[in-house]
Amino acid sequence: MQHFLSLLDKAGFWSLPTEETYGNGGYPMDGSQWVFEGIANDDYSVVDRWSPKDSSYEQLCVYLATLSPVKLDEDSRQKGSP
Repeated sequence: MQHFLSLLDKAGFWSLPTEETYGNGGYPMDGSQWVFEGIANDDYSVVDRWSPKDSSYEQLCVYLATLSPVKLDEDSRQKGSP
């Protein structure tokens, strides 16, 4: 649990904007959507990212995916896809 809380804090989850803005106004054509929701002390937050790479948010999502029965292959991890 402590590792999860550390990743959550490192990602700055509670202060991240819900969505990112993309230059062309839309999502890229290839990748996956990673959505993480949380509630603490009656505060709700949701973060929606398209194929996050090399970020603390990606580390948080990958960690949670490793706890699930869904297994990430190396190719998926390199593309930022669960």
